[in-house]
Amino acid sequence: MSRSILKDLCRQPTLTAASSEKYAKLVHDATVQLQQIQHSTTQLQHSLESTLSALDLRAMALTKTANFESALDDAEAMQRISSSSALGYLREAMIYSEQGKQLDVVELCRRALCVVKKEDPHYNTLKRAKLDAEQQSKRRIDFISQLPVEIVVTTLLPMFVEHELDISSASYQYLKVSNQWADRIRQCLGEVSFNLYEEGDEERCSQVSQISQHIDSLHVHYFSKGTWLYDLLSDSDFSSLKKLYIDAYMFEIDHSEDDDDDDDDDSYYNGDQVDHAGYFISSLRYIGNTLTHFEVDMNGSNVLSLYSVVGNCPNLVSLRLMNIYHDGEPFTFHYDSNVTWPKMTTLAVTTTGPFYDEYLRDIVGHFPSLKRLEIGPCNRLSPAFFIATRCPSMRSVHFDIEYGSANITFSDQGHPIQEQGITELSIHGYSREIYSNHDIKALLRIHQSRLHFLQWDTEFDEENESMNIDQEAAYDIEFPVLKRLRIDNAGWWIPRNTPMLEELDITASTVAIKADVLDTIPPKLQKLVMRIGDAPELESNTSIIDYLDRISQQCKLKDLDMEFYSEEDFEQVIDAICHLHQLERLIIRIRDYWDSHHMEASLDKLITGCPLLTSLDIDCCNAPSTRAINTLKRLEHIKEFGFCVDDTGCNEGFCDAIQSFWQLKTIRIVIQAVFFDIPIDHLKEQRPDMEILLEDRLECLWN
Repeated sequence: MSRSILKDLCRQPTLTAASSEKYAKLVHDATVQLQQIQHSTTQLQHSLESTLSALDLRAMALTKTANFESALDDAEAMQRISSSSALGYLREAMIYSEQGKQLDVVELCRRALCVVKKEDPHYNTLKRAKLDAEQQSKRRIDFISQLPVEIVVTTLLPMFVEHELDISSASYQYLKVSNQWADRIRQCLGEVSFNLYEEGDEERCSQVSQISQHIDSLHVHYFSKGTWLYDLLSDSDFSSLKKLYIDAYMFEIDHSEDDDDDDDDDSYYNGDQVDHAGYFISSLRYIGNTLTHFEVDMNGSNVLSLYSVVGNCPNLVSLRLMNIYHDGEPFTFHYDSNVTWPKMTTLAVTTTGPFYDEYLRDIVGHFPSLKRLEIGPCNRLSPAFFIATRCPSMRSVHFDIEYGSANITFSDQGHPIQEQGITELSIHGYSREIYSNHDIKALLRIHQSRLHFLQWDTEFDEENESMNIDQEAAYDIEFPVLKRLRIDNAGWWIPRNTPMLEELDITASTVAIKADVLDTIPPKLQKLVMRIGDAPELESNTSIIDYLDRISQQCKLKDLDMEFYSEEDFEQVIDAICHLHQLERLIIRIRDYWDSHHMEASLDKLITGCPLLTSLDIDCCNAPSTRAINTLKRLEHIKEFGFCVDDTGCNEGFCDAIQSFWQLKTIRIVIQAVFFDIPIDHLKEQRPDMEILLEDRLECLWN
C-alpha cells in the first residue's frame, strides 16, 4: 500500500452541521487510527487489515451522518487497496442500500462476485446482499392511491415522470408499480407512448411486453428482418394500444405475377411474402379492436392492402398506407358496396403505380365520414371534379405535383360558407404531362364562384408556353368572393378579376414573366407579401416601387411582408414603403447582413413614414444595433418586435434598450447561432409584462 495513498485518507472529512455527536466521534476516531497506521512500522499485512477496518468504520459513520459522497470515497479506497477483498464492495453496497438504490446494489454485487474469490469469508455475504437488493427492487409502495387525483396528476408526477417515456428511463419503472400508477401517469402525459429504435432487440421487446397493457402509442422506426414485430404484437397484451406507427417496412418484395384464381386474402403475395402477409394480418387481428390510428410506409411492399387493414381494424379513425406496391392493374376493395367504415375520418393511400379515378370512387363509397383524404400518384387533375360532386363536405383541395403526377389532398377544413363546395384550391409543382389547358380551366370554372383562397405555384415552361394556362381563353374567369391569392410563375391575370381580394402573395418571377400582374390594385387589398429575394429576372425594382406607390394612393394597406436579396435592394424601395402611411404591420427580410448605419437610417425613415406601426420584424443575418432599438422607441403604437441574433452577439447596451422599450408587449427572437449573449432570464425578470418568444424563423404574414 502506497504511503501517499494513506496520507490522502488521513485528512478529517468535513461533516454536515446536523451530524450526530456519536457518529462524528466515530469519524474522528477512525481518522486518528488511520494517522497512527501511517506512522506505524508494523508488518504490511497487519497494516493492510487495520487500514481496511478503519476505513470501513469511518464509511459506516459517514453513511449514518448522510455524508454519502465521503462514505463512497472511503469504500472505493478500500477497493483500490485490496481489490480482491469483499469488504470494500460490501460497504459500497450498504451505502447504496441506505439511499434506496437497490438496482445499483445489484449491479455492484454482480461485478464484485466476479472479482472476489469464493474462499473470502465475506463472499456469501455479498451473494446475500445481491439477493436482498433484488427482492427489495421488486417491492412497490403505492402511495398514489391515497392522494387526491388533481395533486398527483398536475403536481407530483410531473416532478419525476419524463414527458416521453423510454425503456431506459426511470419513468418506465413507475408503470410497473400498479395499474393505478399507470392510470395516473396516462392522465399526466395524455398518453403513454414508446419508441422502438433498434430492430429486433429481444431485451427491449421483452420490456415493452411487460408494460404493453399500459401503452397507448407505439412507434416502430425500422422493420426489415425476422418476425419480431409480429410476435410482439401477437404475444403481448396491447389492450390499450390506440396508435401504431411504422416508419419503414423494408422487406425485399417479389413482384412476380399473382395467381388470379385464388380469392384468398393472401393470394396477392408470392413465395416468402405469403408468410409476411399472414403474420402481419394475424398480428393486426390481435390489436385491431382498440387501434384508432395506424400509419405505415411500405416502401414498395405489397404485404398489406387497404382492405386487409380495415377488415381487421374496424375502429380506425385515421389510416395512412404509404408507398404500397401497385403494378397498374385495377385494385378492388373485396367488400360489398354496402359495407362501410363510418368511423374513418382521415385516410391516406399512396402507391408505387398510378392511382386511377376508379379507385377513388371505390374508396369514397366505403368511407362516408372522411374529413381528410390523401391519394396519389394521380396522372390527371380529374379527382377534383369527382370530389366536388361526390363529397360536397370537402372544402379544400391541394395538388402537389412532381415527376408527371400529383399527390392530392382533400380536406373539410376550408372557408366556412352556407353552401357546400370547394373554397380553397392549391396547385403546387411542375409537370408538362399533368397540365392541360382544358383541365385547369375547367377546374377553375367549376369552383370560381366559391373560392376564397387560391394558391398557384408552378414552374414556368419556357420550352412549351402553349401548355401554360395563361391564355386568353382563361382570362375571363372571375373570382367574385376570392379573398386570399398566392401566385408564383402563373395566374398573373387573376388579380384583375378579384374585386374582393384582401390578401396577395406574389413573387419576383411572376412579375418577370408578366409585368402586367402589377397593373391592377385590388381595391380591398389589406395584406401584401412580395418575395423578391430571388429576383435575377428583374432588371430593376422600378416596377415594384411604382406598384407600392399606386397602392398607397388606391387602398389602405395594413400589412406588408417583403423579402430582399440585399440591403441595396431594400434601400431602393424604402421610400415607397414609407408612403404607406396606414401600415400597421411590417416584416423586412434581407438575406444578408444589414449594415448597422444603413439600418438605423432606414428605420429613421420608417418611423416618420409609417407612424401607425404596431408590429415590426427585421429578418436578416444580424441583430439591430442599440441605436436602432432606441430609434424605434419613437413609434408610439408599436407592441411587437421581432429580430435575429447571430454568433457575433449584440452591441453593448442592447438588453438595456430592449428592457426600457416600454411600448413592447411581445418580442420574437430568432436564434441563428449556438451561442448568444442575450440574458433571456434577466429580461423576463425585469419585464414580466413582456412576452419573450424564441423562434426558429419569423413567420410570414401569409400564415
